[in-house]
Amino acid sequence: MVNEDNRLSFMDNAGITFIERDYNKRVVTLGGLLVFSSINSIYIPHNIIKIVNKVNHDLDEVIIIQGSLLDMLDKVEELFKKIFPLNYPMVAVHEAVKNAILYRDYTVFYKEIEIVVNYNSVSVISPGNLLFSTKVNTHNYLKRNMWVYDKLIALDDRKRFIKSGRGFARMKKAFAKYGKVIFVDSKDDNSFKVIFPGIKNFIK
Repeated sequence: MVNEDNRLSFMDNAGITFIERDYNKRVVTLGGLLVFSSINSIYIPHNIIKIVNKVNHDLDEVIIIQGSLLDMLDKVEELFKKIFPLNYPMVAVHEAVKNAILYRDYTVFYKEIEIVVNYNSVSVISPGNLLFSTKVNTHNYLKRNMWVYDKLIALDDRKRFIKSGRGFARMKKAFAKYGKVIFVDSKDDNSFKVIFPGIKNFIK
């Protein structure tokens, strides 16, 4: 059990903090900030999800989400309920956002995760292309941020990260009756994009 006597050593051993050599001071790790801090934007301002809302004029056109990774995912899912028609397969877009949060390249400090919701398409753009990928529809790629992945599995009461494999297949299956889901792995732009059909066919 963690208590005041062993709390710091526990955080060091868990990789949440470490002792910086030059100044012999305890500092928080990047993973520790992402997973456990609700104000991590002070130190990592690129940890942002930007939603560009082109469909619901009752909400802002540009919505910025910040916080710990799980808090950000929760906030995005709540906003989706307000932005999307109820019959839109939001579960597939949730999957893309979950993957973006989990596997984005957090060393790319000049880009954020971007979600663009339009009548003709819905895009989820994540900084960092797939690692050593050959075909995006296979599992022949490496996964980033495994330390973060391990912590999110343990902390997420809703068990959203348990089924992290075959995410591409689940996204395609959700839209099997509605249109194609396109995956764009861009080495030039250092990004990964998932493009879903837009909401126009789901508006009554």
